[in-house]
Amino acid sequence: MYDSLRHRYEHLKLTSNSSNRVMINQSIPSLTPLKTFKLVLSEYLLVSAVIGLVGALLIALLSIYHSRIHYSRRDIEDEHGIPVITTIPHAPGVKTVEQAFKFLASKLNEGLTGAYRIAANALYFSNEAGISRVFGITSADNHEGKTITACALAIEYAASGQRVLLVDMNLRNPMLHRLFNVENHHGLTNILIGNETPINVTHETAFSNLYLICSGPTPANPMQLLANEKLTDFIEMAKQKFDMIILDCPAINIMDEMLLVGTTIDNLLICMRSAVTKKTSIRKAIKKMLGIKRVPTGFILTDQPSSCLLYTSDA
Repeated sequence: MYDSLRHRYEHLKLTSNSSNRVMINQSIPSLTPLKTFKLVLSEYLLVSAVIGLVGALLIALLSIYHSRIHYSRRDIEDEHGIPVITTIPHAPGVKTVEQAFKFLASKLNEGLTGAYRIAANALYFSNEAGISRVFGITSADNHEGKTITACALAIEYAASGQRVLLVDMNLRNPMLHRLFNVENHHGLTNILIGNETPINVTHETAFSNLYLICSGPTPANPMQLLANEKLTDFIEMAKQKFDMIILDCPAINIMDEMLLVGTTIDNLLICMRSAVTKKTSIRKAIKKMLGIKRVPTGFILTDQPSSCLLYTSDA
């Protein structure tokens, strides 16, 4: 009896172990060579896609970098055949036009004021017919330093004893009234409409010999207003009262107002901001100005890092 029971126990034990092994083998199916290949291929494709995406991003960033003005003065002059008047250094900590104006007015940075003084002296005799009197300061696009450059040149000429008129020609997005802290209820638009005389809308400023005419109320159609012959009449009248006239003009590529303003000025200066201005934008702006037979007098390179400061044509 005992042997019979022991034999039966051993048989049940072997049967139980065999069942467990079968269950375990069924719960973890073996990978066939085909499935292993598909898994490796999926991982390879995923890695390849990530590498391709990173590469495309790097190419795009390099393209953006090389599309912007960040090359030598000689390269710019050789490409466009237009001289670089001066190079304006970067002002540390300055991020807005208002900050730049305060920095400029304080005259704490001799490098900044000195660079604009170089531009003012060079431009004074830039007109082949004699001393230049009307300067239009513009740029290809916005935020490239044209407004602060217009202010700086006006301040420099006024400091030298010239009687200077600074005019905000940017009728869509005026800025000068904010910098000089004056109201903008009346200005150039009123002169062009004909309901104000220039003397009534001219402001004295904190700078000796420097006077300001703001843009005035924003008109419904700036193009139509600037096409008015009164713009030319206003410039001619201003020449009789002032030694120098500095116009803070709209950007060339934003709207077409500059095509009208450009025909009224003696000298056209284009500001280019380091690593911001696109080369394609400059080419487009010059082409538009040549279309109205207005060859830019020169470039002013703004916000230049110390490694790019170039004050001579040989640099």
